Formats: sequence, C-alpha cells, structure tokens
Amino acid sequence: MPWLSVLPLSLVMAYGDGFWLTSLRGAVGAIERTQSPFASWLRESTMVLPVFVFAVLGALTLALRWFGPVLRATTLAATALMVAVAGTMAGLAVLAADAAYDYHLQAGQLQRMDMKRGAGAVSLLTRQQQASLGLQVHSVSYGAGMLLVTNLVLVGWVVALRGGRLDVTSGRQRGARRLAAGLAGGSPTGRVDGLRGLLAAGLIGSALIHAAVLPEHLAEWVAAAAFFIALAAAELAVAALLAAVVLLRGESWLRRRPPLSAHVGRLAVVAVIAVSAIGIGGSGLAWLDGLGGAPTQVVMTTSR
Repeated sequence: MPWLSVLPLSLVMAYGDGFWLTSLRGAVGAIERTQSPFASWLRESTMVLPVFVFAVLGALTLALRWFGPVLRATTLAATALMVAVAGTMAGLAVLAADAAYDYHLQAGQLQRMDMKRGAGAVSLLTRQQQASLGLQVHSVSYGAGMLLVTNLVLVGWVVALRGGRLDVTSGRQRGARRLAAGLAGGSPTGRVDGLRGLLAAGLIGSALIHAAVLPEHLAEWVAAAAFFIALAAAELAVAALLAAVVLLRGESWLRRRPPLSAHVGRLAVVAVIAVSAIGIGGSGLAWLDGLGGAPTQVVMTTSR
C-alpha cells in the first residue's frame, strides 16, 4: 500500500478533526470531560488515528479499483474527494460516539441533581434530559459540516504539497512505471534553482526575524544582542554548508529525484514568509503595538 500517501492524509485528518471534537466537547460536552483540552486533543487524536488510517486505505483501494494505478486530473480530484469523505465518515463516527458518552454523563448528572430536590418540588428531569439530547444531536449535525469542510481543505493541502500528485500504488510499482515511461531522467537545472530559491527564502526569513529583535536586545543587554548576532551568523554558515552538501552530490543524484512542480516551490516560499511574519509578530517589538491604533478604554459601571 502507498504508506507515504496514507499516513500524511490520516495524520492531518485525525488531528484536524480531533480539534473540532475537542472544541465541541468544550461547548456542549459533559463538564467532567472539558478539563485539559490540549492534552485531551493530543491523546484522543492519537487513539483514533487507526480509524482514519483504515478510512484512507479504503478510499485509496476503491480509487485503485475504479480509476486504475495512474490518476489523471479528474480522477485525482475524485480520489481526493473520496479520501475527504471517508475521513469525514470516520470523524463523524467518533463524534457520534463522543456525543453519546457525553449525553450518558449529563443524564446521570441531571438525575443526581433531580434527586436532591425536595419531595414537593416539580421534577424537570425529563425535559432537561430531552434538552441535553437535542443539544448533542445538534452538535453532531453541525460537526459533520465542519469536519467535511476541514477534511476537504486538509486533503487538498496535502495533495498540493505533494506536487499535485496522489499515489494509490506502492513505491515499487510507481518506480517500475516511471522507469518504463522514462520519467527518471530530466534536467537538474530546475531542481538546483528550486533549492537555491528555497535556501534564499529561508535565509531572508531568518535574517528578518533576528534583525527585528536586535534593537530591543541592544537597548536591554548588549551581550544578548551579541549572542543573537553570533546565532544568526552560525545559522547562515550552517545553512550555506547544507546547501553545498546538497548541490555537491552531483547531477546523477539530482537526475534520480522526481521533478517538482512550480507551485510546490511557491508553497514553500509562502510557508517561509508566514513563519517569518509570525516570528516578527511574536518578537514583542514596541512599534508593532501602534499598528492597531490607540487602545480602547473600557469603562465598567455597576448597577445598584
């Protein structure tokens, strides 16, 4: 099976859907299950990962049977849709089980609260349990839409990062097809340019982040600024050496590598720019505070 396709798709959908499961539980779930949301998301997303692996395997198996080993543009889109739908069905099953368990806990809590009422008090247990059940049903219906949209975006993102390709066969079978079709060759010029462009983008992003924090460190502690300068120089030296290692491996190694599409390089550059922007935004620079305008004063009054 194409595990290099199965595992990334399963991972992004398991942890992406797990985010919504944890969020919905925090909104309408049992109160005893809303503690430590990050730990719950990480633990339970890992636990349900095999469910998504089986869902992706099933979708790719059907795609291989229906469309064959080579996916064209239309069959690629259909296969990606099948994977997203299969992941949504897996996530919906987990969401329904999660909602059922939350309702079980909430119904027991409501029953215990009803028992504490006085003997002459009117029991609202049935109405409260019906309201709790209706809330869980609504959360499952809303969650299904959120899971589907999320999985469509995540599957499309993974396919884009893979150069617009989605393999439904094993690596050995793909290698045999590429060798037979003469796809193992090609000019290494484009790959060298792509490596150089990605390296330049990474260096620029690193330089921007370190240059952004240098003024504040100079004002606070000169030794810290010197450390950042040395750190930036070391990063540049290591990055330059690592590019040298890649490029000195020779054209024969580059020829054996599969060609990358143009938009993969653009996605990498966009990712570097995004990380650089996050780094600059999180640097705590004083001049960034003025971009949002003057702070708004909130006056709180109390009523008697």
